[in-house]
Amino acid sequence: MTASRNKAGYVRYFFVFFLLVVSQTYAQRRSDLERQKSRINRRIKEASAILKETESQKRISMGQLTALNRKVEAHGELVAFLRKEMRVLSGEIESKQQVIVALENDLQNLKQEYAGMVYSTQKSAGRNQRLAFLFSAESFRDFFIRVDYLKQYAEARNKQIEAISAVKQDLEGQRMEVKQTLEEKTVLFAKEEQERKSLVALRLKQKGLLQKLSRKEKDLKKDLKKYKRDKNKLERLIAEVVRKEVARAKKAKVSKKNATVAVVGKDFSGLRKRLPWPVKSGFLSSRFGKHPHPVLKNIVVRNQGVDIQTSGDEEVRSVHSGVVKSIAMVPGAMKNVVIIQHGDYFTVYAKLKEVRVKSGDRVNGNQTIGVVSTDKTGKSEVQFQVWNNQKNLNPEDWLRRR
Repeated sequence: MTASRNKAGYVRYFFVFFLLVVSQTYAQRRSDLERQKSRINRRIKEASAILKETESQKRISMGQLTALNRKVEAHGELVAFLRKEMRVLSGEIESKQQVIVALENDLQNLKQEYAGMVYSTQKSAGRNQRLAFLFSAESFRDFFIRVDYLKQYAEARNKQIEAISAVKQDLEGQRMEVKQTLEEKTVLFAKEEQERKSLVALRLKQKGLLQKLSRKEKDLKKDLKKYKRDKNKLERLIAEVVRKEVARAKKAKVSKKNATVAVVGKDFSGLRKRLPWPVKSGFLSSRFGKHPHPVLKNIVVRNQGVDIQTSGDEEVRSVHSGVVKSIAMVPGAMKNVVIIQHGDYFTVYAKLKEVRVKSGDRVNGNQTIGVVSTDKTGKSEVQFQVWNNQKNLNPEDWLRRR
């Protein structure tokens, strides 16, 4: 009986340990999910605010479409995420129910053992005739053995009662947790259904806006042609500034006088995926490289950097310490341009309506260098580029994840 009781105890302790491991695992997973959901909700909030700004102009535009596309994308991520979260909750409920079944079996075994102990005591004591059982001893030694025997059984029964009580508490706690998790899942399901309907409405709105813009194909092509001319002006400016600085750096290496001069921002090369964004809020409205035009068919656009659509009057910041090498005005879409050198690297900030630094200034990371411009359609956007000497790089490889 003692071996059986110990075995039941081991079973109980095993499942208590298993319960703790399961709870901690799911608690960590749910904590990770909450952080991910927070990031998605932040992106939705940013896209909604920017979309509202473009819609306030009472005219359809590419800026409005990119903001709406971003909101649709973020809402799609949220719906998929909520479904994933429900799957996690379902797994958590299933695991807890398995623990409940195991604890119920453990409780049944404990009760059966306790019943056997009571029966054995009654049998040994002559149907509860404990006094008769004691005083029927043939000697004092036998009497004390019988007293000790009854005492041990009393202690064992008390421990068994405590074990039964503890398992009952565990069961009740697990049942309450399952009930709470089921309620959370019900709320989550309603939220997912609501977001799914919102996503359907957003996609219909997106389709309608796309159709309206498609009917303005002639104007869009005209705007695109002008934008390409403005970008070419910017590219020529960057190429000239970088060429001069590379030549100057080569000359400086030959000069002993300049050989020990400290280079501001020379640690730039080790900052991949760690650079802050040049604006506090916003999203990528045009990615690096070649990609299809979002409206015009069979038209490919090329971007030497990334465009970040943001809110009006948003401050533009240097992504790292460096030296301002050029400030220029490029007529048209690019507006004011700031080029900052970081050792062998350069960062470019275009589409600024206002500049707050001057050529030759040393700047720190996150220092404000200007304010983003807003076009006639209400779109506020900054063009950001990264160069390694004369090699054009993808800024997405350098900016930290948002």
